[in-house]
Amino acid sequence: MPFLEFNDTLRVVLANLSQQYDAWLDSARRAASLDFVFQIKRLPREPLVSDATPYQYLYRMTDAGKGLGNSLGRLTPELAAIAARQRELKSDAIKEERERLTHLENLCRQYRALRIGQGVRLGVIASEAAAILRLMDVYGFLGHRYMVVGANAMPVYEIEANARFAMGVDATEDFDMTWTSGKLDLQAGTPTPGWDAARAAGVATDDPLAQHLNESPRSLRELLKRLDATYTKNTERTFQLRNRAGYEVEVLLAQSIAHEYPKSEQLSPIPLEEQDWLLLGRQVSHAVVARDGSAARMIAPDPRYFALHKLWLSEKPSRLATKRPKDFNQGMLVLDAVQDFMPQFPLTENFHDNLPKPLQKHFAAWSKSRAGKPSARREAPRW
Repeated sequence: MPFLEFNDTLRVVLANLSQQYDAWLDSARRAASLDFVFQIKRLPREPLVSDATPYQYLYRMTDAGKGLGNSLGRLTPELAAIAARQRELKSDAIKEERERLTHLENLCRQYRALRIGQGVRLGVIASEAAAILRLMDVYGFLGHRYMVVGANAMPVYEIEANARFAMGVDATEDFDMTWTSGKLDLQAGTPTPGWDAARAAGVATDDPLAQHLNESPRSLRELLKRLDATYTKNTERTFQLRNRAGYEVEVLLAQSIAHEYPKSEQLSPIPLEEQDWLLLGRQVSHAVVARDGSAARMIAPDPRYFALHKLWLSEKPSRLATKRPKDFNQGMLVLDAVQDFMPQFPLTENFHDNLPKPLQKHFAAWSKSRAGKPSARREAPRW
């Protein structure tokens, strides 16, 4: 399978896509923190007297459509000022978010229109996965709580390598994530911190408006229900969430941090030693494009450990036989891409010596298979 290097046009589009996604994300977080309603309700002083003088009360609505909310007390000039300021900030944030989304969508169309050698398109991810990633990113779940593992990560490694190489092994109909507990060391950028509504809205923590801003969803399940109310826990596989259409979101868990997995998540992932390997090294982060032309940011494991994990999976006895060839091909392709296109991830004897023992034989086998083979890169790296 050929390695098709990105040209300068593609690199410019990818750089612009990353920059515009960050700008959109900033405004989307601001809009999310302010997306609620203050409502004034008039209540009589004495409910049993028909001509009683009404009082005005300010409510912070929790479900405006159903008329549900919490009273902040009788309306005062101070409360009226908070409500007016929130309306103004919300209006500005929504307007800005929509404008930046338009610019982002234009870049996504450029991404989808470009071809790289032999008419090959750039790699994309599933539209359902992109929608989940965007919402996770807005509310601080991405990186801080979870990162993407599995075949969905292949387009991220192609962007990191500036080369297309995963044609035919990047398609997947489910979405696998592993719990990170905030323990990531990114190669590019920094993990998304936990949700901070005041920071997202751009107000001081002691601002009277800060205490009324929207909170983050308490769990992945609650977050997914904001996207699609049909997401429920799979009662047969309690580490999995699934919607009415059958799209599956699977949560994996490393043994070393299993004790940190919060009960509020209401899922029961099985602690696995191999998930610990994916927390090693330096994870990568890039804005990617989905099949529907939308964008999302993805954080994925260090490509070296991802590849060796895939090779290990290809020999795991309990692994489905139908998945093993794809696991092997993905692992070999990513290691080749690291060797030829990602010098920032060295594959040295020192790296081998510090690998978990179950992965060392796979690294040795790959190294032997590479002996004497020329680099897929057309020219010397320019780093």
